[in-house]
Amino acid sequence: MEFVKVARKDAVAPGKMLVVRVGEHDVVLYNVDGALYASRDFCPHAGYELSKSFFRGKYVRCSLHSWEFDVTNGQNTANAHICLKRYDVKVEGEDVLVSAEPLPKAPPTT
Repeated sequence: MEFVKVARKDAVAPGKMLVVRVGEHDVVLYNVDGALYASRDFCPHAGYELSKSFFRGKYVRCSLHSWEFDVTNGQNTANAHICLKRYDVKVEGEDVLVSAEPLPKAPPTT
């Protein structure tokens, strides 16, 4: 899998998110207690930018219609069959790298 360097590790503090570009897509990095996760900057409901939304703990809530997602697995909190497009993230030294291709959809946990 190809990875793209997108940021320095200190660019996204715990509890914060950061928009980066991966290929032709905007991707949001989320820092959940020091662990980094990434999803497309796109709510599957109406296409609103998640980077302009509310992020707390491990949840991002779309500001347009309040759809909420667990950024650690991409699943909608009301319907686990609805998921964000997620990307693998790895840290090498101080560099954050994101996979060029989205991860396969995770099976619902509930």
